[in-house]
Amino acid sequence: MGFKVTYIIVAENDGGFSIISTNLPGCCSQGESRFEALMNLTEAFKGVAKVYLEELGTIPFGDTKVDNWVREMYPEKQLEEGEMIVELEDFD
Repeated sequence: MGFKVTYIIVAENDGGFSIISTNLPGCCSQGESRFEALMNLTEAFKGVAKVYLEELGTIPFGDTKVDNWVREMYPEKQLEEGEMIVELEDFD
């Protein structure tokens, strides 16, 4: 089962990158490179999705209003937006 994950990635002042999913509450990560941040977000997404499925029986996709929060947190930063497909294996 594949899910489209939208995200915002930002370069941090002290190096590395923060990455936040804009359509799944509570899903974020970081990495030393953009690629590592994306790979880490993929793993974070799988973990957060698993918890939602176990606790709620569904994954609450939608507008999390994270876009505005990220823009307020990083007013001087150039933010990159993107999307990727994350495949979820069956959770047993």
